[in-house]
Amino acid sequence: MRFYVRTVDETLRPVIPTALANVRQGIHDAVQGFSGGRLETIIEEGTEARPETVGWINVEILKEIPGGDYCGVATRVSGNPMTIKLRLDACGCGSNRLPADIVIHEVGHAMGLFHVEGDNAIMAASLPSHCRAVRPSPMETHHAQLMYLRPRGNRDPDRDPTTFTLSFPGLASPGAPGRPLTPRPPGSRVLRRDVR
Repeated sequence: MRFYVRTVDETLRPVIPTALANVRQGIHDAVQGFSGGRLETIIEEGTEARPETVGWINVEILKEIPGGDYCGVATRVSGNPMTIKLRLDACGCGSNRLPADIVIHEVGHAMGLFHVEGDNAIMAASLPSHCRAVRPSPMETHHAQLMYLRPRGNRDPDRDPTTFTLSFPGLASPGAPGRPLTPRPPGSRVLRRDVR
């Protein structure tokens, strides 16, 4: 995943180095954690404003996010292109002026994750405290990594390439690979069968 991080805010003042370090770390942690290490992170930085470009996620660090009192906003879920806006200072805690968990949350949206229930979930709609570090829960990580297990080149979520096989040890295959199952005659019943 390719990110462009703008290193100045909306007034063209340089973003403090510790906030930039948290943004870099948050991007890296989110991409590695949510993809199970399957995706590479590329980060470019600069002072110029870039228009949204296919294949890139723009990251803007702002004093104010237009339209609301937000810590972070992603322009869309799983958008390509898209922009992530992060709010400096108002959502920090002490000297940590832009926590990495806010970055991880917004990058989660970029990777296709929606909001979930639960105060301890990184993808919760709101975080309980900016002073408490929240990381992806085991459930969130598991489900996010499932999204990135699909074979490369697969374009249909319900159709695997012919080289892809799935087997369950101990269970007999109901039909030969690539052959449809024989339909049941009308009025027939499926009886429960124990598998040992």
